[in-house]
Amino acid sequence: MAERLNLRQIEAFKAVVEAGTVNRAAEILCITQPAVSKLIASLERTVGFALFDRIRGRLVTTTEGMELYEEVYRTFLGIARIGQAAEAIRTHRQGHLVIGVMPALSTGFIQRVLKNFLAGRPEVRVSIHARSSQFIVDALANRQLDLGLIVSPSDHPLLRCEKLGPHNALCILPNGHRLAAAEVIRAEDLAGEPFISLGEGTTYRHRMDELFASLGVERQLRIEASSAQTLYGLVAEGLGVALIDPLYLDGRHDRVVTKPFHPAFPLELGLGMPLDGPKTGLVAALAAEIHRAAATPVVAI
Repeated sequence: MAERLNLRQIEAFKAVVEAGTVNRAAEILCITQPAVSKLIASLERTVGFALFDRIRGRLVTTTEGMELYEEVYRTFLGIARIGQAAEAIRTHRQGHLVIGVMPALSTGFIQRVLKNFLAGRPEVRVSIHARSSQFIVDALANRQLDLGLIVSPSDHPLLRCEKLGPHNALCILPNGHRLAAAEVIRAEDLAGEPFISLGEGTTYRHRMDELFASLGVERQLRIEASSAQTLYGLVAEGLGVALIDPLYLDGRHDRVVTKPFHPAFPLELGLGMPLDGPKTGLVAALAAEIHRAAATPVVAI
C-alpha cells in the first residue's frame, strides 16, 4: 500500500456503505460531502482497488468493497465489545449479551426466545446481529459474540457447539398448490415439481441431493437460494416447493402450506459459544431458553 490506512478513512467507508449515499454519510460523520469523497478516494488509493462503482449517479459497493466491509464490520464489533466490557466493569455488572443470529431465525425464533428470557430480567440488555452463519462462527472464535445460532454444529477448534434438534424437515408449498390437500408429502410426489433449494456446497444441499438420488426421484431444480429466508419467500410467491427446518418457520408460516415430509429428513442447527469465553449465568440461562424453544417449534406437524 502506498499510503497508510487511517481510522477516518475507515469510518467514512463504513458510513457510505451503511447509509447508501455520500450525503447521508456526511451527515452521520458531521463533515462535508467533499470531505467524505476525499476520504473514500484516499482509501481507494491506499488499498489499491475500487470500493464503489459509480452507476447513474449512485454508488454501488464493489465485490472487493463488500469483502473489505465485512472485515471493517468485524473490527467495529470488537471495538463495541470493548466499550461494553468497560461499562460492565465500571458498574460492576455483566448485564449485556451480544448474540449472532442467522437472518432466517431473526424474525421469529429469536423473538420468541427473548420474550421468555427477558421476562423478569429488566436490567439485561441484548444486542442482536443478524449475519451469515460463517460470519457468526468467525465472530464467536474472535470472542466478539457471547452466543451464536448457526446453520449446523461447527467443529471449529475455538468454539464449543451444542446441537439444536434434530427436527424433521417440513415441506412447504405455495397456497393453492395441487398437493396442498395431501396429509403427507412423499419424495415421489415432488418428481418434476419446480424445487427451490439452498445452494451447492452446503451440507443441507448435499444430504438432500443424496436422499432424492437414492430414491430415484428427479426434482426440477428451479432456483437456488443463499438463505432459508429467501427460500421461504420464493415458495410464498408460488415459484416452487422446498424442504425446510421448522424453526425457520417461526412467525412466518401463514404465507405457505406446511406438510410433513416422508421419508424423514432430520436437520440440525447449532448453538455456538467461544471455547474459552466465560459461561456466565446469563449466557447459560439464554442457552437453556434457546434449547427449550428449539424443542418446541411453533410449526410442529
